[in-house]
Amino acid sequence: MTNTFFILLGDRIKLSLSSRRALFLAAIFFLACLLTTKVLLRIQAEAGTVGFRLGLASVGEDVPVFLLQAPVFSLSVFFGTLFALPFLVLLLRHDIPAREMEEGTLRFLTWRVGRSGLVLSRYLAGVIEVGSVTLSGFLASWLWASVSSPGLCPVFPTLAYHLEAWFRQFPYLGALVACALFLSTLSGRSRRTLGFIILVGILFLVLLHQDELAYLSPFRVGYLTGLFSSSGDFLKSLLIYLAFNLVFVGGAVLAMKRKDL
Repeated sequence: MTNTFFILLGDRIKLSLSSRRALFLAAIFFLACLLTTKVLLRIQAEAGTVGFRLGLASVGEDVPVFLLQAPVFSLSVFFGTLFALPFLVLLLRHDIPAREMEEGTLRFLTWRVGRSGLVLSRYLAGVIEVGSVTLSGFLASWLWASVSSPGLCPVFPTLAYHLEAWFRQFPYLGALVACALFLSTLSGRSRRTLGFIILVGILFLVLLHQDELAYLSPFRVGYLTGLFSSSGDFLKSLLIYLAFNLVFVGGAVLAMKRKDL
C-alpha cells in the first residue's frame, strides 16, 4: 500500500508539473518576479545603497535576522507571492479531484490506495506543484540580482535569503491548497468548484472586517505577518496554518468517503 501511494503521488506530481497550465503560470510568475527585481535594482542603482535593505536593526529582537538582512527585492518577491498564491491555487488546483470525478477515474485509484490515501496524494501533489511555480519566481529574482549586481548581491547569501523566504510561505500555501482540495472534493464538478472557491475567498475577505470572526480567515494580517516574524510569532502562525491544513484535508477525506464514485 505504501509503495502504491508513492507511485500514485509521483505520477500525480509528474502530470501536474508537465501540464501546460502549470508551465504557463510558472513562466508568467518567473517573468513577473524578474521584472520586479529589475525595477527594484534600477531604483537601487539610482538611489545608491538606500533601500537595499530595510534598515530595521533598531526595532529589537522581534524582527528575525533574515528580515533585517535580506535585500528589499527578496522581501518584495515574498510579499508578492503571498498576494499571488490565492490566484495560483485557484487556477492550478480548482479542478483536482473534481475533474477526475467527472471522468470516473477515481474509482479505480481508490482500489489501490483507498480514499484517504487518494486525498492525501492530491494534497501533497498540489503543494509541490504550487510550490514549484513560486520557486521559479524566487530563482528568477536571485539569478537576475546575482548576474546584474554581483557586488551588491553575493550569490550564496542572496540565494539563502530567497530560499528562506520561499520556505516561510509554505504553511499559507498548504492551507490554500487544502481549502481548494476540500471544495473540489465536496462539489465534484470543475466549474462548480471554481465558483465555490471564489465565493469562499470573498467570504474570507469579509470575515477580516468582523472582529469576532476574523480568526477564521487564512488571510488575516496577523497570521501572514507571523510568517516573517520572530521565532515565537512564526511558530504561532505555523500552528494556525497547520490547523487550517488539517481541517481542510480532513474535510476533504470525509467528503471523499461520502462520494459515490
